[in-house]
Amino acid sequence: EIPTYWPTQYRDKPVSMLFEKIYLKTNEVMNGNCSVAQLTAIGYSQHLANGRSLNAAYVKKGFLKSTLDPSEVFIRSDDIPRTLESAQSLILGMFPIDSTHKSGIIPFIPMYTRDVKYSDFQPNAVLCPKLGIYSDQFPTSKTWQEHSKTTKDLFANLSKVVGYEVKSGESLDHVCDCLIAHKCHNLSWPKAMTEDLYAAAVKELSWEFYSLYKYPSIEESTRVGIGFLLKDIWKKLNSSVDGDKVEKFLLYSGHDVTLMPMLVALQVDDGEWAPYASMILIELYETKEKKHVVRFIYNGKVLNPPFCDDGICKYDVLSEHFHDLIPPDDYANTICNPNN
Repeated sequence: EIPTYWPTQYRDKPVSMLFEKIYLKTNEVMNGNCSVAQLTAIGYSQHLANGRSLNAAYVKKGFLKSTLDPSEVFIRSDDIPRTLESAQSLILGMFPIDSTHKSGIIPFIPMYTRDVKYSDFQPNAVLCPKLGIYSDQFPTSKTWQEHSKTTKDLFANLSKVVGYEVKSGESLDHVCDCLIAHKCHNLSWPKAMTEDLYAAAVKELSWEFYSLYKYPSIEESTRVGIGFLLKDIWKKLNSSVDGDKVEKFLLYSGHDVTLMPMLVALQVDDGEWAPYASMILIELYETKEKKHVVRFIYNGKVLNPPFCDDGICKYDVLSEHFHDLIPPDDYANTICNPNN
């Protein structure tokens, strides 16, 4: 359905103008018309490929119509240029232009988002202040203190290579973010940067993030973190199970730090940083006995959480597990209250 705010005179009309945003060469940090951390052409092609695989799985087998129908497909993205672009490119791969544009009219595709400040696409201390307390407490934990004794040489070597002091947390995150992007695009990096040092840096970053997602426990960290997004997704699944009208395919376009805490919540994380264009598929099935089951697939591999059986999760069992992971409706006055 086209939202009511979309002007009537422009509905079902071909696009008559295309606008290009161009940065003036004034006080820009970098030259060109791309924003920092924008989706690149390689990333775009990765999501096109993801879309084509979803087309083969869900469109060509008849689960979804061959043309994109907003009553069947729900699209939500974090309000960040690269996640919006990732969702768009995936949808283009899933519903090719030749099938979507049969009428010659460019379709209007709604994409839903939320203010970044209160985004639940990653653990967010603004949304839940208690998360900030746990994040501050973790570096004082015994786990962190024992681990930090083993990383002094790594941070000294990294600091020497990049030319400034690199520390745990945000500092290391920025360095690895830059290194991973350069490596994946075959761009040069500092001559003194070796493959072993790069691997050690990413391994350390992965340890820090995954360990934080489990502090003070998986259940408590999830409830004040990625549990908010899990709750939104779970509500949609519950509506489908209850027989309510709900879209058949829901796309949530987020980040590596969206998927990784989800893997922790499912108790299937492997400690590896999520690669670019990673996907978790959550498939809901109804059996011949009118029972519901769920299957989780991560980058083409069926996951087998400990509370499931050979990758098949009974819905009632999964519901019990998720009950301990999602925040209550009155979260602001309970689990997220920093004084609680």
